[in-house]
Amino acid sequence: MDVLKSNIQEAVKNGAKVYAVAAKGSYDDEMKAFGITVDPKIEEYYQNCGVENFKI
Repeated sequence: MDVLKSNIQEAVKNGAKVYAVAAKGSYDDEMKAFGITVDPKIEEYYQNCGVENFKI
């Protein structure tokens, strides 16, 4: 887990955007401190795990 944390920190430091995926209820201060963000559009996408994600 420490390797993952350091990789996330390095990516954010280099300008990458790291998004929490399906993080409802698990997004906490530690994740915020690492620079992980929640995007409402991404969260909306992952609420439907099927063809409901496709809009015509």
